[in-house]
Amino acid sequence: MIDSIDLIIYDIEWIDFRHLRNLGIDIKSKTERRSKMFWFSHKNIEFKFFPIKKYLLIMTNVKKILNKEEITLTDKNIYKEKVYQIIKEILDSSNKIKIYLSRIDYDVNIRFENINIKNIYMTLLQKCKTRFKYMKQEQKYKTSMYLKNKYGQYRINFYDKGEESKDIKYKNVLRLEIQVNSPKLKAERKRKEIPNILDVYWSKEKMLEIYFDMLKEYLHEGKYYTRKEITKKIEMSIYKSTYQKKLKKFVLYIERYGIEETIIRGIYSKPTIKKYIEMLTAININPIPIPVESEYIELESLYSIARNIAEDKYFK
Repeated sequence: MIDSIDLIIYDIEWIDFRHLRNLGIDIKSKTERRSKMFWFSHKNIEFKFFPIKKYLLIMTNVKKILNKEEITLTDKNIYKEKVYQIIKEILDSSNKIKIYLSRIDYDVNIRFENINIKNIYMTLLQKCKTRFKYMKQEQKYKTSMYLKNKYGQYRINFYDKGEESKDIKYKNVLRLEIQVNSPKLKAERKRKEIPNILDVYWSKEKMLEIYFDMLKEYLHEGKYYTRKEITKKIEMSIYKSTYQKKLKKFVLYIERYGIEETIIRGIYSKPTIKKYIEMLTAININPIPIPVESEYIELESLYSIARNIAEDKYFK
């Protein structure tokens, strides 16, 4: 459910470095844009202190803090207590500390039964848009795809976790991750008066609103089929023959070029593409067909798989 969380504390005048050294902490520093920054690690937490701006950034990996892979709703208070105690130890303070959220990463790990089916899903991901919600894909890899924008509100990371980590425990695991960054949290606070605090964003409501709504729009809900199977289902649908022909032709172009290249080539306008995808989704068809050379003729949508995993494991 949650991978990384960055927290931030404002109005920090100074940190007692002598106290940190007594804790056995090694402090490093560098200057960025004429502003000095100090950073150090303690008990699986990374800290960055910006004395001129007077804030302390706290970067945590939730799974490391809690020493578990599957993070659930009920883990929130344990995480808060552990991190809060470490922060108090760093600041050498017994006073109440106001801690705000600076970033949160939502994710779902999908474990496939074998490498073939995992690779088919990676191939299907490569046919998705490379531009989405002001984000764009800067580099393309066989086992991963990353989208981000210059404003930094979101980042989408879909990747083969086993390949990325080189850890056997993640064999045939595909991670679907969406980072929600500080600019988005600030925008939510400014426009909707939603406080950027952990209690708000560590919730089923926010994961549904941010993670799954975006996943649904990007990956689509319908099942994956080969183009031959899609043709059969379109012909069995209630759509008129003129629209059936249009939808079959549309799927042919998506199979050939992918969604993004179809847009770039100007084969269809964006409103038309949106309309055709909605029509296919209405009959439970994903617009991206399974490659003809695949051994599979039907696969569940990644969105549905991820949602079922979240309901079964995370939303407890």
